[in-house]
Amino acid sequence: AQYQAALIRGFDPAAVLRLGLPTNLPAHSLQRAQYVNGLAELAPPVRQALFQATAEMVSGHYRGAAKGVDPTVPWHPYNFHAGNFFDDSTGYSPLDETTGELLDAGCCPMPCWVFSGKFSLQQLEKWTERQIALWSKRKRTLHCIRIKNPGQGKDWTAAAVWQHCKVIIRVFK
Repeated sequence: AQYQAALIRGFDPAAVLRLGLPTNLPAHSLQRAQYVNGLAELAPPVRQALFQATAEMVSGHYRGAAKGVDPTVPWHPYNFHAGNFFDDSTGYSPLDETTGELLDAGCCPMPCWVFSGKFSLQQLEKWTERQIALWSKRKRTLHCIRIKNPGQGKDWTAAAVWQHCKVIIRVFK
């Protein structure tokens, strides 16, 4: 939200990111899938250039000009907004697409499953398999998934959350 507020007020979102980076631990950030951190959907070439520039900026913050260090960028954006959308007929998912783009830039995106009674546990299982495959395709290992609760409705219970966790754990095994 701070990036959107910066855009609306005419500030440089990159400056906002730089000012918010901690000095001694990886940064976490919201990443709004195909919208990145703006208010309009961006085309893949624009997103890819933005992700690459962000990766370079964050790496520079933590490593300076050091060469030969791990190329993984210590930035873990929570990649959501498109949520669980997946078109079975085309295989298209904005979340999967932007997760791949962030991985290609060297970042460590954290895929976000949007908790909702509208999505089955079987859909969660397939979604988790796709996230692991996205990382594996790039010879990287996915270590965490975030479950986002957008509404905190009556179905957001400890038992329901645990059911989701058990599915994710089973897929990871």
